[in-house]
Amino acid sequence: MKVCFYTEPTWAFGAIHYGLIKHLKQKGITANVLSYFDKYSDREWDLINKTYDVFVTTPCYSPTHLTYRGISPDRIILIAHGRPDYYYGLKCEHKWETFRGMAAISPMLIKHAHDIGITTPIKLLQNGIEFDFFYQPHSTRLESIGYAGIWSRKDETDGGKDWK
Repeated sequence: MKVCFYTEPTWAFGAIHYGLIKHLKQKGITANVLSYFDKYSDREWDLINKTYDVFVTTPCYSPTHLTYRGISPDRIILIAHGRPDYYYGLKCEHKWETFRGMAAISPMLIKHAHDIGITTPIKLLQNGIEFDFFYQPHSTRLESIGYAGIWSRKDETDGGKDWK
């Protein structure tokens, strides 16, 4: 079997998927990461479509792009990492039941999908296999207080309220 992770290839998503590739190889499954930020020609999409058996991506806009490029929904597995994934999918009017499968990385995300009307069965997955890259021992004392990030962020899953 050949699996394509059609996703963001950097930071945590990259670490998660490249770690999975290593473990899938031990099971006889070939997998690669294909960046959904990159542009591919029609010829490349034709080859991509012929190369992989299954495409794993988030339920945002990616499935629409894959199906536009000729990938059948029954070869696409959707994995939700956050509530916005479902809302973007709803905006795209996904026919959830047509996909090969759906999964989420937390029980809360499974419950939330059902709460907003997604009735397709959703499997619970562990969020990756390799965790050492991000490991840090817990701090034993507080030396400073700071804030790094944006001052506000709208939560599209909750009527646009500010998360912060």
